[in-house]
Amino acid sequence: MDGARRDARADDRAYETYDDGWFGYKAAFEAFITVRDEKETAKLARFSSELQWLEDRLPIDPASRNPKLGGMAPIRVVDVVFSSGQGNSGVQTAAFNLPNDERVVAEKGSKR
Repeated sequence: MDGARRDARADDRAYETYDDGWFGYKAAFEAFITVRDEKETAKLARFSSELQWLEDRLPIDPASRNPKLGGMAPIRVVDVVFSSGQGNSGVQTAAFNLPNDERVVAEKGSKR
């Protein structure tokens, strides 16, 4: 998100195509506005340094594990101010790491 506030984020995007059971072409949309809670985020900071240890011990084929998780999975606590579309249906999202589009990631960055 461009702008002066670094603790607020707006995400508006085409979502996955799970709801198009026939062809998998039509994407749903979702939107979130979140505000980072710095105090609660700080409480979880120690877990970030343990993620590689956990990854290395997952009960899966080692070839499927990420050998360099590093800063790809920041843990942030946010207050959801607004959600709509697919982001407001069914079970509410507990974590999101979008955008998936590498062109957007290169230009604007990512939460990963």
